[in-house]
Amino acid sequence: LVLLVFICLYRLSDQLFGSMANPFYKRLGFDKDQIAVLVKIFGYFPTIMGAIAASICVTRWGWRWPLLVGCVAAVLSNLMYSWMAGSIGVDAVIYPVYLDLGLTVIDFSIGDKTLGLALLIMIENASGGFAGVVFIQYLSSLLSRSHAVTQYALFTSLMSVPGMLLGGFAGVWADIFGFASLFNATVIAGIPAMLLCTWVVWQAKANTRTTATVAVNE
Repeated sequence: LVLLVFICLYRLSDQLFGSMANPFYKRLGFDKDQIAVLVKIFGYFPTIMGAIAASICVTRWGWRWPLLVGCVAAVLSNLMYSWMAGSIGVDAVIYPVYLDLGLTVIDFSIGDKTLGLALLIMIENASGGFAGVVFIQYLSSLLSRSHAVTQYALFTSLMSVPGMLLGGFAGVWADIFGFASLFNATVIAGIPAMLLCTWVVWQAKANTRTTATVAVNE
């Protein structure tokens, strides 16, 4: 039961943030074209690099500690969005920045918001890619060979349920309390996942020690 709760909560913070990412970008003053370019340029490659880093870590150390690192990184990365919403908000200095894509030139006259948001997108996607790959490895360790497909489908479905149920309220929260408060709330929502992840890692380590002791005694 504890493992099922952990699976439900592991990506809750990211799911709550993801449902309000585009509205936040628009609130900062970016239009759809600017958002698309920023996300593709500064989100795609960091996601791949995060996934590669996770694969290397899992191969070298197993899934336990990378799972905890990914959980903490994914949750705490939302704090930076809270900082941006609170400290930069809609009062950033405006100066012209243009990106020539060959086919069209997109105006990024958003000033320090553009640089700040690009950095946050890179960090968010890198941590999300890392956490996602490690979590898949963790789920794979729970599967039995005879029912692997069914179990994996069940686990991934459970993982999406909390975000689907609570994501709709994120917009209401942002309208009432603001985006900074919302992002702080996503961090708080991730605390149970971090605590459960710590327990899961500790339990797995204890089980490994017990198995090793039994093997030695035999």
